[in-house]
Amino acid sequence: MFIPQFMQHYILVPANFPVGAANFSLFAKNAKEVARSVFGITLQSNSMPEGSEAYATFFKQMDKHIDAHFGGGKFIFNSQMEHPNLP
Repeated sequence: MFIPQFMQHYILVPANFPVGAANFSLFAKNAKEVARSVFGITLQSNSMPEGSEAYATFFKQMDKHIDAHFGGGKFIFNSQMEHPNLP
């Protein structure tokens, strides 16, 4: 089965964005939502309907992968530019 490229493994935030554990979980949550919207369609078009064991197994492993990356703060970098509406 072909799995499309999910995303680059980097999150770039403004220099004045408060990067911390609370935001790591937010990034992980958002990445999981994106994964489901992107991969869900692909899995279903390859005879793995939502609710099937294969579908559930795929997302269980994808969630572990996302938690290991973004949930722990890996691959989250500050840019050199600041956002005007942040402290």
